[in-house]
Amino acid sequence: MQLRGAISLGWLNGVVAARRNPLWIISNLIPPITFLILMKIYARPEMVEYALIGGFIMIIASNAIGLMGDTVFYKREVKFQDMIVASPMTPVAYMFGLVLSGAFFSIPGITLFLILMAYYHLLSFVAFGVIILSSILSLVALSGLAFTLATFVKEPRFVWPLSGILSFLISVLPPVYYPWILLNKWLAVISMFIPSSSAAALFQKHLGLTSSLPMNELFIWIILIVESLLLLEVAMKLSNWRES
Repeated sequence: MQLRGAISLGWLNGVVAARRNPLWIISNLIPPITFLILMKIYARPEMVEYALIGGFIMIIASNAIGLMGDTVFYKREVKFQDMIVASPMTPVAYMFGLVLSGAFFSIPGITLFLILMAYYHLLSFVAFGVIILSSILSLVALSGLAFTLATFVKEPRFVWPLSGILSFLISVLPPVYYPWILLNKWLAVISMFIPSSSAAALFQKHLGLTSSLPMNELFIWIILIVESLLLLEVAMKLSNWRES
């Protein structure tokens, strides 16, 4: 029941919405492609490979943060969340449905960047597994954060600057588009507690761009898993899950 409802919501809010307005997909691709083009033109040749990793993660992060807009719209404007509150659907199923919609929206961009990674000979079987697993964990963690924050936003107009700030803090400021080795050791370690940054470090290591990590790889995986579970629990227990 819960899984079926989550999949239905994800399909409605993701696939159906994308079919009705493909411009959403195009707008989602513009920022990472812009960074990639700028890196290709102005940066050193090897930085293009970092731009591919950064663009891949930016697509995932932007769709996760974009859940803030959907959550506020459904809660404040169309009162859809009120109907969900009155139904047997749980907060985690509702959030999972929104996460799925973000994942569906991400598929075209993810496919494009995977093809580009293969063109640059970055992919391997192990690297592909690391990409998939770390992407799922970072998507769940960031979606949980976005869902929880959005349920406390009182006015829909407040979500747009907040989502823009979060996107910058998550996708641009930490070592996502550049190697973590450019940071001081303690800053690099701290950055591993940002889901997008830890996923980027794993990408860089397993795609052969860096030879080491700022901390033990097992610790990074543990951090990603704990953050995903913790933020999912926060979304279930502490979010403003009531009729407005």
